[in-house]
Amino acid sequence: MALTGTLRIAGPYDEDTIRNITGHFSALLSTEVTFSVSRDDSLIGGFTAIVDNKLYDSSILSRLGRLEQHLTK
Repeated sequence: MALTGTLRIAGPYDEDTIRNITGHFSALLSTEVTFSVSRDDSLIGGFTAIVDNKLYDSSILSRLGRLEQHLTK
C-alpha cells in the first residue's frame, strides 16, 4: 500500500534532496511514499513531513524550541 504525505522543507532544495528524503521514508515505512512538497523558510533548516497522520519533525526550528525548553527548566 503506497502512502502519500506532505513535506515542508526549508529552501533551497533540489530534486536529489527530495529523492533522498522520499527514499528514507519509503525504507522506514516499508512501503512506497510520495510527497507533495512545499518550501517553508520559517523552519530555518531541515524539514517536516506528515505521513499516515504522523508528524516527523527534523527542522532546526523544532530543535531550537527543545533547546529553549531544556535551558529554561
